[in-house]
Amino acid sequence: MENVDQESIGDLTAYLAGSLIVLSFLVQIAKMIKIGSFRELSYFFLGLQMMVCLLWDTYGIINGLVPVIVMNTVILGSLILALILKLVYKCRRKNAEDNLEKDPNSEKN
Repeated sequence: MENVDQESIGDLTAYLAGSLIVLSFLVQIAKMIKIGSFRELSYFFLGLQMMVCLLWDTYGIINGLVPVIVMNTVILGSLILALILKLVYKCRRKNAEDNLEKDPNSEKN
């Protein structure tokens, strides 16, 4: 019975730690949305973190560690969200810069 309690505490700890990581990353994403810029978030960072999550998921699958699999999949989802938002904001910024460079009279011809 003691083993079951330790396992439950271990699972709860893993879920709590993973939830805090996701929360901290989502807070950062919300801040970047608010300021309208994802420039500070590098593609290298996102790619590296995605690889880390995939490795932890693989470890969890091999060892049957459901909390590790679940939380790293959720973290991976938040990283994918950040990547999508970075690309969207990059396109918006590019379009805004292109519109500023256009000569308003050239559209009439």
